[in-house]
Amino acid sequence: MAQESELGRDRQASEVADLRASLPRDESDLAVLPEGLTLTALDRLAAAGGGTLSAILLSVQPSTGRASEPPPEGPHLDEQMLSVALRFLTPIVRRGDLLARAGGRDLMALLPGTGPLEARSVGRRLATELEGKTFWHGDRKLTMRCQAGLSSRSVLGLAADLSAMVEAARRNPLK
Repeated sequence: MAQESELGRDRQASEVADLRASLPRDESDLAVLPEGLTLTALDRLAAAGGGTLSAILLSVQPSTGRASEPPPEGPHLDEQMLSVALRFLTPIVRRGDLLARAGGRDLMALLPGTGPLEARSVGRRLATELEGKTFWHGDRKLTMRCQAGLSSRSVLGLAADLSAMVEAARRNPLK
């Protein structure tokens, strides 16, 4: 029984590694989940995880810590902030899960074999890890704020592609 479980985790990790290797990279060499990631790719991940796939959308925002002072803007800030966020999250992401940039200031963790209850716990842990972390942008010290949302589906679920899972996660924030 334990050997079957280990084989399942190996298959899941292999599917995630294959998908990760096929993902495009942004200017900072962050893996990017394309909006059109297809149902086929998501179904392969779900099948590798025993038929379930959950997604945690992490929306990361910079803050100066002062309400009267807006944070700086720009693509270089976003890339730098998400690179720092990935450095914090990568060591705590479970084996077989996929963490990548999902566009804008969003990261997404794809969790094969993880139902909504466990995914909610994972999402809270990831968001808590980022909340309040500081980083430097030029000569300014900024703080990360993070909101997380959850989407979960079975192989027979209704999500047609990654875009649908992102939208479902936006509508289902973790409290």
